[in-house]
Amino acid sequence: MKNTKGSMAGEVSRCHWLVGIRMVMRILRVIVSIMACVSCISGVAAGYLFMTSLSGVSEAVKIVWTTGSALYALSSLLLIIAVWKFIKWLAYPYMCMLLMAIAVYTMILQWLLKNLPAAVFSSVAISFIFLGVALNMTKNLEELRTSL
Repeated sequence: MKNTKGSMAGEVSRCHWLVGIRMVMRILRVIVSIMACVSCISGVAAGYLFMTSLSGVSEAVKIVWTTGSALYALSSLLLIIAVWKFIKWLAYPYMCMLLMAIAVYTMILQWLLKNLPAAVFSSVAISFIFLGVALNMTKNLEELRTSL
């Protein structure tokens, strides 16, 4: 007769692990969704600010920065879809837009604070925190997919 007692304990611990990762994913989904909504609104607001408040800059430069802001907002919407539909590759465009995220938050914070060094420092911190949350989410998505 086979001893199945050890394998049953392994299955129970694996079951507890799956329940834990699913609970973390629920919380992480809400956090990432809020983060992506903030990013989307920031991208749209920065696009408006790039078009209206940059004086002495050519129209081509304004259009490039506004288009980048719109792409950042679009990648934020893709991140929301990635989180709720468990599609890992849809989160990659958001992670690739790190430099645009820094530009977006710098533009908004400079408009709010009127202090460029504080705006740059804050925008870099915000962007890397958001990037870390998105990376953690994709790692958890991969673990959840491989365990099922």
